[in-house]
Amino acid sequence: NQAFVRQYGLTGSKMEGVYLKDFFKGGVAAAKTVLRDLFDKTHLRVSRRSSKADGSELFLEGDYICFRKGDRIYGYFGTQQDVTERKRADQSLRTSEERYRLLANNMMDLVALHLPDGTYTYVSPSVEKLLGYSVEELTGTNPYRLLHPEDIQRIREESHEKAEAGLTVTEIEYRIRKKDGSYIWFSTSTKPITDDSGKVVLLQTVSRDVTERVQTLQQLMELNHQKNKLFSIVAHDLRGPIGNCMSLLGLLESNPDPEKTEKYLGYLNKNAHSLYDLLEDLLMWASNQLHTTAFQPVDLNLAGEIDVVIGNLIEMAAAKKISICNTVKDSPMGVYADKHMLRIILRNLLSNAIKFTYPGGMISIGATEDESNTFISVADNGTGIARKDQANLFSRSSSISQFGTGGERGTGLGLNICRDYVERHNGSIKVESEEGAGSRFTISLPRRPVSGKADQEL
Repeated sequence: NQAFVRQYGLTGSKMEGVYLKDFFKGGVAAAKTVLRDLFDKTHLRVSRRSSKADGSELFLEGDYICFRKGDRIYGYFGTQQDVTERKRADQSLRTSEERYRLLANNMMDLVALHLPDGTYTYVSPSVEKLLGYSVEELTGTNPYRLLHPEDIQRIREESHEKAEAGLTVTEIEYRIRKKDGSYIWFSTSTKPITDDSGKVVLLQTVSRDVTERVQTLQQLMELNHQKNKLFSIVAHDLRGPIGNCMSLLGLLESNPDPEKTEKYLGYLNKNAHSLYDLLEDLLMWASNQLHTTAFQPVDLNLAGEIDVVIGNLIEMAAAKKISICNTVKDSPMGVYADKHMLRIILRNLLSNAIKFTYPGGMISIGATEDESNTFISVADNGTGIARKDQANLFSRSSSISQFGTGGERGTGLGLNICRDYVERHNGSIKVESEEGAGSRFTISLPRRPVSGKADQEL
């Protein structure tokens, strides 16, 4: 028929003298192979390559039957379609998929395809190195189960819902859980894939590990905060005591009255001690930030170290008529710690307790131990700490400084130093407090050597 003629780019006149073999790419041999298969089976569906009259490629799909009479074959009948464009489109698609998979399989970023609800339909092999999961473990699952609980709502609103609406989301950062349970930071771009009607049928995501970048930014923010804190202390807290000292010295110089001189000297002494404590905290804090403090833990007798610290602060407590109960006294309990750091930790905790305990109050120092750790607590019946402030008490990005019950000033650095020094020991620090009823600070320190950290400078 005419469709047959058009398929091969012929005209009716050109059909004269054309043989069956001329319609097969590969000539007689190809024609014999196909016909033998048809004659043996009597019914054949075939997809084959052919050529048009001008030599261009032609793809055909045909359905043929042969006519038999006994053992004799006397003809065949068939219908066939030109599927050249479809074949070319399929080939182009396969080529694109192969290139996509080659790229996805060899890049360090995680490439994934999701259904609109988020379910993975494809995950690149890089997932094993990035998250520890195999491709099979994640395909068909939903990534929401891996996201950090605090980030889920933000991801849903800022990325998923926008992509479902057909918008491309260039970048969003969030935490995702690895197979070992730890979290890393991901930066993900999402692109919606739509069908001919514009409906979103797939979501394509490209994610990369930006943990190091996020941590570096956090460290820079912390350092910037510490810098601002230092400038604030130098500008405000140092100026106050120095200004007071200068005023008192001026009064002493202009008023030689012995009675007033004694009073002014008392004020001057108090301001000098306050200034000294402030400088001591600043120097310790700066040294720790620069990591120039040597860390040399040894076996120590805890009772002896506590006695030394109490002895240095006993006058400060006596001035407010505060009694200190040391339940560790004469105990053989030991601790493996850097002597200098341990004394600084205890001094800060005890001086804070004195500062926030009302005159006539009580402070208690106690300790317990288990097989691995020694737990040291400093408790008072003073002002206590508001619940809203407790969460930020040991935060590097914030500090809390308040006046004591006797008007004592603070820098907010003391607990930062305690936290840093305790962490250098692989220990921990926590607080239990009720506003108006006092506070209890507890630190844990190891009873035996800290692996890999002894006798070295960190």
